[in-house]
Amino acid sequence: MKRMYALAAFVMAAPMALAGADVTKSGTYRADLMPYGEHVPGVQLPIVLGEGEEGPAGDCNVLIVAAADQVWADEVRNQLNSTGLLGPVDLFDARSGTPTLAQLQNYDSVLTFTDFGYADANAMGNVMADYVDGGGNVVQATFSWHSSIPLSGRWQSGGYSPLTYAGQSSGVTLTLGTVHQPSHPVMTGVSSFNGGSSSYHNDVSYASGSIAIADWSNGRPLVAEMPGFNGAIIGLNFYPPSSVSRSDFWDTNTDGEWLMANGLSYGCGPQAPRCIYQVSKVKNKANACGQVCDTCPYVRGDLVCTIECGSSNDCTGRLKGFNACANGAACKVSADLVGCDIPPSNCKRCR
Repeated sequence: MKRMYALAAFVMAAPMALAGADVTKSGTYRADLMPYGEHVPGVQLPIVLGEGEEGPAGDCNVLIVAAADQVWADEVRNQLNSTGLLGPVDLFDARSGTPTLAQLQNYDSVLTFTDFGYADANAMGNVMADYVDGGGNVVQATFSWHSSIPLSGRWQSGGYSPLTYAGQSSGVTLTLGTVHQPSHPVMTGVSSFNGGSSSYHNDVSYASGSIAIADWSNGRPLVAEMPGFNGAIIGLNFYPPSSVSRSDFWDTNTDGEWLMANGLSYGCGPQAPRCIYQVSKVKNKANACGQVCDTCPYVRGDLVCTIECGSSNDCTGRLKGFNACANGAACKVSADLVGCDIPPSNCKRCR
């Protein structure tokens, strides 16, 4: 995929192939986003747990409530897990049912997005509003602002959404534009974002009372916050599955997973101390054809925060690893231990 798991070597994952036009699905959905697989309407699917995997080091446990293909939703879970910032991440298939408030309250934060319509858009919006009223945190993402597959109900009518509701655009590569709030915790470690050749997003504006955090390069909102509620509410105006799922989705050589993970952890309280390293050496190693990576995600002097720690004794003295690139080249990186401390706002954490 990309990045470092605590600066250890990691493996490049190839994008999944998109199925042909013979795939059929039921319900309301963005037809141009259909992956392979078929959804059976009317079946209540349970929350899908992490299949016995060891949970990440973070304290913030998360539920992905996606009215989308669950193969792609699982890839989003993998992206979130790769950051090491969050606790367990579970899935709920919102095409076939609506989680109860009691189910949502088992989690600190919820990420919700659509490709299909929700099983009941009004019920979903009502329970999300109830969840935030009780102190739960929500990250809302594309296409849940789309008029045909929205998160509606009290969420929409009660002013919870950070962005307005509108149609969608795609087909022009967009990148991170103006950052209005560079010190906002959601932007921690985010140096770049590329939406891919489709750059799917909704044609929205900032909602009344919301905080503009960052824009797309075309000036449309990319990241927003709606303050004033018991729980944190963050809007991310991009489609969460990455180029691992489909090559025209957001580029995994950029920081989409950190936008999502930071948004989900934003309402979970202060960060615990982590092992902090400073990058001392970066080498762009060519592939067999002499090609190098377009960009390396680290430069000398970058701070990288990894696992939680009680003291420096819990931290490895020096880390070495590499970031694989799509062309088979790699960025080899070494980083030296600074110490065990609260992560500073410019710390990239482990990639």
